[in-house]
Amino acid sequence: MKLADTYADIKRESWSDLDGNWGIIFLFNLLGTAVCIILSYMLLFFSTTALLVFLSLIADLTVFLYFHFGIFSLAYTASTHGTIRFSDGFLPLPVCWKFILCGLAFALISISIYVGTLFLLVRAFQIESPFLCVLVGTAAVVYLTVSFAPLPFLILNDPKANLFSILNRARNLMKGYKTHYLGFCLSFIGWLLVTLMTTGLGSLFLTGYFYTSLNNFYHRLVRAKNGEEEQTEGKEEFTHFHL
Repeated sequence: MKLADTYADIKRESWSDLDGNWGIIFLFNLLGTAVCIILSYMLLFFSTTALLVFLSLIADLTVFLYFHFGIFSLAYTASTHGTIRFSDGFLPLPVCWKFILCGLAFALISISIYVGTLFLLVRAFQIESPFLCVLVGTAAVVYLTVSFAPLPFLILNDPKANLFSILNRARNLMKGYKTHYLGFCLSFIGWLLVTLMTTGLGSLFLTGYFYTSLNNFYHRLVRAKNGEEEQTEGKEEFTHFHL
């Protein structure tokens, strides 16, 4: 299966999955945005020391990730079952902690990559170009993001699975398909421009559409990966990525 040939089909399928579900995702996204804004102002207002500022930022990021992955959960349900409820966005604690832990870890690793890149280029290669540091750091972060992109999908697909097992599945699932994923994400560049022109308000609609499309992309990717294994291993069942 050539995923690049199915981008338009995935988007049409996602648009169809969201029929009747737009309002729920919009309201959940709006609720999450309002909570994060209010919490940010409250935490920063009462943070009087550097430690409190740091802890308030972690708390704000945690709440943001909770609602962020809640929207992904709604999109997953829409792409899998077709109908959603508002409560589907509120993740149970055993699933929620995996999302938040992965999100916080990724944020810290991304910061470490930028700092490490700056230190390496300046100290080892005597390069003091801020643009080059940002470029190399961004390339490393993008590669990391793409390599483990299916994490949210795999967590929702198998909530009881060990987190390290899910990380390994995500990495294996993206082998040979990183450029397909990047190409699919870049196909939303027009929608991103619309969001920027509406000063971010368009994201209240785009986020649900994008995440539903990603879930459908992952479904296609699983089928493509399973097809590859069936061709290389004959009739031997390959259960690693079966849904």
